[in-house]
Amino acid sequence: MALWAFASRQDHLGYPTTSRFLRAAKPSLSIVSVIVPQGRHRPAVFEPYSGEALARLAQTLPGFRP
Repeated sequence: MALWAFASRQDHLGYPTTSRFLRAAKPSLSIVSVIVPQGRHRPAVFEPYSGEALARLAQTLPGFRP
């Protein structure tokens, strides 16, 4: 299984659980994570990383390949 995770250290609800999940993950789970220092759940925070997320999907799921 492959996962692309995005979290903000400023998110006091999401970051702690995402951080614990990333530390607990074991093979055969493949995780690419992007942790940014600031940001909340707004499109302006996520949009710059959309290309990276879709590229990761293309690597792991044939339906997302060009």
